[in-house]
Amino acid sequence: MDWNSRGLAWLFLHVIFRSCFGLTSIDAILDNTIKRIPTQNVTRPLNVRLGFYLEHIGNFKSAEMSFDVDMYAYMSWRDHRLRHKKADPVLVNDHDIRKKLWLPDLYFANAKEAKVHEVTSPNFNMFIERDGTIAYSCRFTMSISCNLKLQNYPMDVQMCGIRILSYAYIAKQMNVEWFDAAPIRANPDIQLPEFEITNITAKYCKGDYRYAVTNEGFKYDNFSCLVGKIYLSRNMGYNLIQSYIPTGLIVVISWVSFWIDRRAVPARVTLSFTTLVSLTTLGNGLRYGLPMVDYAKAIDLWYGACMIFVFLALLEFAMVNSIMRKSAKYEQMAKNMAASKEPEKSEQDGNWNRRTMRNFVKRKSIAPPNGSPAKGEKRSKSITPKSPDASRKRYDSSELDELREDELEISDDDAKMWTKAVQRESPNHLTGLLVEPKEKDEQSKDAQNAHAVNRSVAEQAYATMSATFSRRAFHLDQTCRYLFPGTFLIFALVYWIYFLYHQKYAAMEEQLRD
Repeated sequence: MDWNSRGLAWLFLHVIFRSCFGLTSIDAILDNTIKRIPTQNVTRPLNVRLGFYLEHIGNFKSAEMSFDVDMYAYMSWRDHRLRHKKADPVLVNDHDIRKKLWLPDLYFANAKEAKVHEVTSPNFNMFIERDGTIAYSCRFTMSISCNLKLQNYPMDVQMCGIRILSYAYIAKQMNVEWFDAAPIRANPDIQLPEFEITNITAKYCKGDYRYAVTNEGFKYDNFSCLVGKIYLSRNMGYNLIQSYIPTGLIVVISWVSFWIDRRAVPARVTLSFTTLVSLTTLGNGLRYGLPMVDYAKAIDLWYGACMIFVFLALLEFAMVNSIMRKSAKYEQMAKNMAASKEPEKSEQDGNWNRRTMRNFVKRKSIAPPNGSPAKGEKRSKSITPKSPDASRKRYDSSELDELREDELEISDDDAKMWTKAVQRESPNHLTGLLVEPKEKDEQSKDAQNAHAVNRSVAEQAYATMSATFSRRAFHLDQTCRYLFPGTFLIFALVYWIYFLYHQKYAAMEEQLRD
């Protein structure tokens, strides 16, 4: 046999030996394993390492309290049954082969939906080292539930966690831990329209659960529980432009009512109701897309304050309008009193002249020849007022009280103001008009003039009350021109300082300490 034949023979034997005794293919590796946990018959648990790479975060749904995440999961564990002698790691990327291998049964506790990417092929790979250490990676997209705390919305800081546990194996059987170095990483190009990622941490959580539940009882033990915490800070730009600035401008527009003439009722009514309706419509849009929580949010406080300011502006207009209606009422009464004063005085003068003439003729016809007083004359003297009290009582009941009750039309609320106005216009009207006359002719003349003079006093008092109410409405408008902007400015400063600085950074510090 020549040397060439010997070489071929040795090569053939080497190939046969490697094929029979060497693990040169994945099929040969699979012959040494079955689909069960590698440490099933060992007292110590299987250690599984875990890590994430967040490719994309988005689609935050505040109403549903959820967000979507596209991520890669990295897992590593050791399966002594998959040891081999190849120099390089064995790559497994066939779905059928993966089904034959044991994989950690990890699940995401707060995931609503999840799907594995399979375009253009199943997105996973598995590398098996010589000592049986496995590096497994896969890609999937999930919808994660996140319990939002919206007390400080839209200046809130949120923490959304991704919780991972073992479904079947307790911690004594399979212990899941984070990778030591950078267990959670994120794509630096992630840009969220509403939030800004401030921090990402890898933490552990409590995994005490019941399992093996039957009608007779259950078991209770600890499962490995990991949580990846994503801290988010909400951006203010959108809400500032869409919510705060429009509502603030509506409040400012409502103040224009204070500069409109207090007699221009249609203009002020239109402005007040328009601002109120506009703010109500805008407020309905503010609550759109937010969950119906049972507590007030920061934006609700702002909206409520704006609504109060607009409503108070409307209430101020109602007060001014009520005051101006009283002013117009007494102004018209003063005009009516002035118009009726002169004709009534002329009519009273005619009645007095006719009554005086009849009395004169009567006395002449019954006078006795000797000039002694007649019986009728005595009767006439007997009805002549003898005391000042009698004359005052007569005029009070016949003239002044009749004018006040039937013609003055003074409400109970304005009685004090009426009294002050009358005293200011005619301080002596109660005494100067009701002095006992010395003679009968003077008494009759005073009686006929009492009504006319009282109407003059009433006319001036009405005019005074009208001017007083008008000035009161003007002063109310003038005060509100400075009171409303000043109060709103103070509220805005306190609001923004409290929520934008104190609450926001206090919440961030509290969450970062977790």
